[in-house]
Amino acid sequence: MSNSVHFELDTSTGDSVPPSVCLIQYKGLLTQEAYEMLLDRVEEVIVQRTEDRRPFRAFVEALQNVFKHGDVSQPVSIWVGGHTVCATPVFRFVTQNIVGHDRVETLVNRLENLEKYDAMETRAALRKQLEQGEFGDRGGAGLGLLTLQTVAVRPLEITLLDSTGGKVLELIVDVASQG
Repeated sequence: MSNSVHFELDTSTGDSVPPSVCLIQYKGLLTQEAYEMLLDRVEEVIVQRTEDRRPFRAFVEALQNVFKHGDVSQPVSIWVGGHTVCATPVFRFVTQNIVGHDRVETLVNRLENLEKYDAMETRAALRKQLEQGEFGDRGGAGLGLLTLQTVAVRPLEITLLDSTGGKVLELIVDVASQG
């Protein structure tokens, strides 16, 4: 009996957005070495296309989200793509990971709250969390998804699916360069 989990990435960008070209794809365990390699490689790829650091910081948030909520004993799938809209680079980050059994309830609660927020409420929640947030057992103060929601050019696509290995979290975020 195999413990492996198979992920199918949907890298389409919808009807109204040009298709993204794959720039980086990673499937495997998110070890410290893999984490650092991904950060280095994605930074290099993004910096080649724009001087704006926001897309790279958004990728860092997405990767930290995988690390924070993920079951470290299970493989992850990370896809980085890019396309151009009116001469502006737009980056798409897709992450898929098994959520740690001890993290499911917390994650579900955060996703339910996030769903309710419009842009102004997201910014207010982010400010409140910055002022009052406490660091969790895996670091961070609950800012990741809120931060991604504020920098994304389209609403975040977040799906929590049942799988034989547990709950699979898929996060899709599109971030445009500002300059």
